Amino acid sequence: IGFFTKICQDPSNHLTCRKLGELPSAEANSGESLRNLHKFCLAKPSQSVTYISNTLPGTYGVNKTESFSMQKIRAHTTAVTSKMCLKKRDTCNVCGSEFYPLPFNHFIGNTFTASCDYVKDLLPPEKFENAMNDAAGDTLVSQLRRAVTTELFPFTPQNLGLDQYSVEHWIGSHPDFEPCDVAPVRHSWFPLFTGGSYLPNDFTSSRSYDFMWARAPRRSSAPVGQLSRKTETMATETDNIVFREYYYLAGNLFRWFKLYNKAPPQNSWVWQWYPSGNEWMQGAKKHGSDVVTKLSKPFWDEGVPF
Repeated sequence: IGFFTKICQDPSNHLTCRKLGELPSAEANSGESLRNLHKFCLAKPSQSVTYISNTLPGTYGVNKTESFSMQKIRAHTTAVTSKMCLKKRDTCNVCGSEFYPLPFNHFIGNTFTASCDYVKDLLPPEKFENAMNDAAGDTLVSQLRRAVTTELFPFTPQNLGLDQYSVEHWIGSHPDFEPCDVAPVRHSWFPLFTGGSYLPNDFTSSRSYDFMWARAPRRSSAPVGQLSRKTETMATETDNIVFREYYYLAGNLFRWFKLYNKAPPQNSWVWQWYPSGNEWMQGAKKHGSDVVTKLSKPFWDEGVPF
């Protein structure tokens, strides 16, 4: 708590902090804080907001007591309150420490600084949770019909954004989302031995504070260790996965139309980053909310080779 008090009291940060109350759990606090943040942005769309927390999101099914890892919390908080993140830019509306598009759009630590002009267009957090629960139900039915694949990651409550996990999906859920991040990028000299081209940041080192702003994504597709290079390469080279994979554009477009009734604009990063992005962009332009069915249906009877 003292660390956050110091950040709020430092005049060079240009932050205005107000204590709105105390809640019994981290999960309750996350939802209530985001509701207050959303209400503020609806009232003051020209401002920006910063979301920080003294706990880290866990990973579903992983028994690891990292929720209160102060080294990581300090690094993520310093990143989102840095001048690089606080500066308003036309090319970015949400800034965080490290951004990853897989398994869903998210920043490590779920901390961020965002433009209120973007935040105001998000669904209110309580409505978003209900909408994500509904979307997950539809997705599970589609999986049973073999209309979608889950070759990159399994379906878990966290990956689907169910219930309390919806708070981790919320900030990156809108089709107008334009992320940027500031944490250093560590490249691996021996990708075959490390399992990929990138290494996780070492939060015990002062180098984790060597911030450099850039548009995202610019790292591995998912946090280091969550997705093997071999699996991802095979998926991107297989059309019957590219056009059905829930964690690629098939799932994202389904959610964007269900939640916000629109696809990303033509200049969005998503069309360049995801496999077969141009085909999906043209399909969304032609078919609208029917794009996922139109483009994935020819592959519904296809098997998956791995």
